[in-house]
Amino acid sequence: MAVRAEGTRGQALVELAIGMVVVALVLSALFAFTRYILASLEMQRTLRADAGRSAFGAHGVDESYSSSVRRDAITVSPMAADYIFGSRRVEIKEEVHIPVMGIGQ
Repeated sequence: MAVRAEGTRGQALVELAIGMVVVALVLSALFAFTRYILASLEMQRTLRADAGRSAFGAHGVDESYSSSVRRDAITVSPMAADYIFGSRRVEIKEEVHIPVMGIGQ
């Protein structure tokens, strides 16, 4: 036999609504960070390749490092922008420095 208190009508629905908002926020953050990390890794890969080619071909007298810097931005969902990042566009900056590998150093 179930006993119901008079003030608990709809409590499960309110708890479900709060739980769904929290789940939506967590998923939005997860997807936004995934996009950020994937864009950052792709940028790092191309920067390392560019800096590596420059470092291998440099003669090394004046330069001791081959450097590459790139900036980009990703757009996140409105929920992630409002509650996590503070804006719709999140800036990405990657910087790579590779020692010169030229012959005759």
